[in-house]
Amino acid sequence: MSRELLTISIAMLKPRNDIEHSLSYGSEPVIYAMPTIWAAMTLEVYETQYRQSDVGLTSYEWRLIEVEKTPTGTAKKVVKFDSYEGYYSKAASALRDALLFCSINNF
Repeated sequence: MSRELLTISIAMLKPRNDIEHSLSYGSEPVIYAMPTIWAAMTLEVYETQYRQSDVGLTSYEWRLIEVEKTPTGTAKKVVKFDSYEGYYSKAASALRDALLFCSINNF
């Protein structure tokens, strides 16, 4: 007789990308920033504020950015993927999902 004791499934919201959506780099405070080993991209976990029932709440989101040079030669941060309203309650959870996303997609 076999029994299934525990089943775990993880679901992640599909992050927005720069091809389908017009993503721009915001001025939110960055909590974590770390380079990826897969390409010249950087993961950032940032703090964001939103309102729910007239109460200001703090949440965390993540984005995958690439630094590109503009025609004038200056560096510009370009957002390639963004968790977009993922509303993580902990910065570590946002970082975990960002790392999971990168490892699945080989960035």
